Amino acid sequence: MSNLSFLFVGFLLVTPFIIFWRRRVSFASQLNNIPGPPTSSWLKGHMHQLSAQNAHRFRRDLEEKYGSVVRIKGLFNVPRLFIFDPLALHTVLIKEHHIFEEPDTHLILNLLCFGPGLISVTGKSPERHKRQRKLLNPAFSSAHLRQTLPLMYQVAYRMRESIRLRTSDDNWTEKDMMGWIGRAALELEDKAGPYAESLKAFMYAVRNLLNIVDLMDTHARRLVAEKVDAVNCGDETRFKVIGDGKDILSRLVQANSNASNEERLSEEEVVAQVSILVFAATDITSRMQAKLRAEIVEARRERGDLNFDDLFELPYLEAGCRETLRLYDLTPYFLIVAWILTYEYAVRRVDGMELQRISVPRGTNVVVGIAAMNRVKELWGEDAAEWKPERWLSPLPDSVVQARVPGVYSALMTFLGGGRAYIGFKFSQCEMKVVLSILLETFTFELSDTPIDWIVAGVQYPVIKGQGKAELPMRVKRIL
Repeated sequence: MSNLSFLFVGFLLVTPFIIFWRRRVSFASQLNNIPGPPTSSWLKGHMHQLSAQNAHRFRRDLEEKYGSVVRIKGLFNVPRLFIFDPLALHTVLIKEHHIFEEPDTHLILNLLCFGPGLISVTGKSPERHKRQRKLLNPAFSSAHLRQTLPLMYQVAYRMRESIRLRTSDDNWTEKDMMGWIGRAALELEDKAGPYAESLKAFMYAVRNLLNIVDLMDTHARRLVAEKVDAVNCGDETRFKVIGDGKDILSRLVQANSNASNEERLSEEEVVAQVSILVFAATDITSRMQAKLRAEIVEARRERGDLNFDDLFELPYLEAGCRETLRLYDLTPYFLIVAWILTYEYAVRRVDGMELQRISVPRGTNVVVGIAAMNRVKELWGEDAAEWKPERWLSPLPDSVVQARVPGVYSALMTFLGGGRAYIGFKFSQCEMKVVLSILLETFTFELSDTPIDWIVAGVQYPVIKGQGKAELPMRVKRIL
């Protein structure tokens, strides 16, 4: 090879690093005045701390020490922002949501795992995302949820009887309640069969990912084919097998078959929604006890199975669920790519000056602190880190009301907001309340002595300390 060829090859190899380095220096010059923690690794930045399984302590440090806009470092020390300022979040999620897109890497990963569904067609495909969301919205409407409640109760009663057979009224029995609740959540979406096993494997394993994705896709296609066949033939017997056509997946297929050619989803898009919806359904859990049980028992004594309105009108049930969703969020972060941000609270720079607005270099990764926003002491008070359902039994503090947190649910970021809001958040609340109303009437629960770690991943999940399997052992005793 000639010297010229060597120089040309060297130029091709070195140029990307020069461009990357200049971009990093440019970013650093504009963002380094934002306060943030020191980093111990030029290569990893803070990514190993933010994504570590025990990232809770680092996350709390970000929330408590550096204000609502924090500079963190990505790979190769490229600056990122960690934000939990209400005005900045409103800009990101609502006002300028078309500018603040999710990273291509996330969209591609979602596309490979789930297909072209809601969480993989945002960003460069806004019209496609709107079309899918429009078709899915009726399946999660209050009117449809009222029709779905009897199915939820059926599943909750079967779970109660299964647990009853494995417990006693004399002694405490330790049971993995996450396993029970997870299976119930899957069945509430649909009778998933082996699909549930592939989803469980997906959440807690990285090995054999391609095989797992293939298995998810195979069973999702089977579910869609069954629904399409049942809906098209209108056979009463087959409709009863799929919940009289009232379950979420049947409603999706029915709505799609009635849609115009322009708005109808392709088979690939329908299959993708199935994977996303059932995957999301495995992650709704809660915990509460004595006052809640008394309220539920009295209401059920008078009315039997609680209807949709009852579930949302029982004050302590509503307060307990809201406080649990505030404090025990499942997904602590959400990643987007930013441009310009304006802040509700002034940001004190490293040099002592205060900023109310900052131009963020285009392409900067911004981490939305979902958990952090739900625990801001300036909004919720000094007891923001405590589980206190009573805070919801009286009007919220003016600080919370005036902050105008852009969440779709109750001044919280748990289900995000704007066009990226979790479409099934009402369904999730109904699941929680139906299951709680049945289980707390029959059982009492205590925390196990078994040490538990909470793992930070795509969703947070509990494991027995020193083990990798997702489970939450609790002590259970029958009282009815």
